[in-house]
Amino acid sequence: QTITVGGNWTNNATFDAGTGTVVFNGTSAQAITTGGDSFNNVILDNSNGAINVLANGLEIDGTLTLNQSATVTATDQNVTVAGAIDSQASETNSLTIDAGSNGNVVLQGAVGGINPLDSMEIDWADQITVGDIWANQINLQSDGDMSLNGTTYSAINNDLSLYSNDRILLTAGATTTTISTSSAANLYIGAVDGVQDDVAGET
Repeated sequence: QTITVGGNWTNNATFDAGTGTVVFNGTSAQAITTGGDSFNNVILDNSNGAINVLANGLEIDGTLTLNQSATVTATDQNVTVAGAIDSQASETNSLTIDAGSNGNVVLQGAVGGINPLDSMEIDWADQITVGDIWANQINLQSDGDMSLNGTTYSAINNDLSLYSNDRILLTAGATTTTISTSSAANLYIGAVDGVQDDVAGET
């Protein structure tokens, strides 16, 4: 089942996402109040691009598809996506997430693994946990720990920036972690206080 929402989403009861998909296709900024319930699959097709999470955070148990570029603002709330994040086929869209200084961002699935994003940005969060990322540009900024759980972080055509006021942790175990940019771009890694002992030898 697919639910299409052109306005705001306010859950004052219980929402059972099941195996369905929710499409946000407004033409102006859309506000989301989840009531603490998660979504299954989500498609962001808002021509304005602004998705504002007002309360209870945002949890997506399935996939997130970008039919348009989107900025998700969830100030001091958690944002979690369990599945893959991709642009719609044949398009290259961008995703920006801002969780404020007290919200955590967890992206468990691959980002841009099927259709690379134009840019993947986490403007600010307390702690960041991400899997593999393929995008033309990558910019991640955290106040606390940044955990790179994937094996590939590839900025295809532009800069790759990883900034943390605490630690950047490579947590792929014995697997090599590859962080790369194009030959004409820059790699920035800043404010790194330490790396976990169990990842010694990763690159």
